[in-house]
Amino acid sequence: MNTLRWAAGLSALAALTTTGVIWAAGRPVTPIGQLRAKDVGSVVAVSGVIRDASNFSAGFKFVISDSTGLVNATLFTRVYDELEQAERLNVGAPVTITGKLNQYKGALEIVPGRKTDVQIGPLATPSVAMNTAIAQNTGRITARPGERVVISGTVVAVESFKSGVKWMIDDGSGPRAVTVFRVVRERLPTGDDIQPGARVQVSGKVNVYRKVAEVVVALPYDVIVLESKK
Repeated sequence: MNTLRWAAGLSALAALTTTGVIWAAGRPVTPIGQLRAKDVGSVVAVSGVIRDASNFSAGFKFVISDSTGLVNATLFTRVYDELEQAERLNVGAPVTITGKLNQYKGALEIVPGRKTDVQIGPLATPSVAMNTAIAQNTGRITARPGERVVISGTVVAVESFKSGVKWMIDDGSGPRAVTVFRVVRERLPTGDDIQPGARVQVSGKVNVYRKVAEVVVALPYDVIVLESKK
C-alpha cells in the first residue's frame, strides 16, 4: 500500500478522534489491539484503514488496520448490496465499522448487520485501490502471489465455470487469465456481460493456478470497462 495514503487515512481518523467524534452507531470506537476473544458476541466499533479485500460465496471480507492492530470485517451480500457508495469501500479507504464480534478459524472478525454500520471516510475514492496496486504487463507478471496488481488490455476470450468466469486479457505482450467469481460478477457496475473485444482495467491479487500466474478480482469495482465491444 502507498505509505502516504495509509498515513493520510490514519491522520484523518485521528483528527476525528481528537475533535471528540469517538462514537459510531452509538458506541465508543475501540482500538483494534484491545479486542479480545472474551469480547466475542458483543457489538463493537473500530476505525482504521482497509489493508486488504477478498470475497467468498456469500459476501466480501476486509482487513481493517489501525495503529494498534488488525481485524477482519465480513460483509454479507445483504449488507454490501445496501451500501450507497460501495465503490469507495476498497483497499486504502478509511472506515469505521460497527458490528457483532465473532471468531472464525481462530481469528476475530466484525460482522456489520446493516448498511449504517459501515461508515466510509472522506478520503476514500474509487481510484485509491488502483493507485495502490502494482502495474503489470499481461504477458509478464513479476509480482509475487498475494500481491495486488493492476492490468489493462483487451478481453480476447471468456470462459464460464461453475463458480464464475475467467477472462483472458491481452495488452499486446501476451494473454493473462483473470478469474472473476460469481459474487463479484453478479455485481459488476457495468453488468456481467463483458465479451471479447472489450477493453478493461482490472485490479486483483496474483494467484498461481496450475503453475501459471493469474489475477483474481476481489471486488466488483476492481473492474473498469475502458471501451465496450464494438
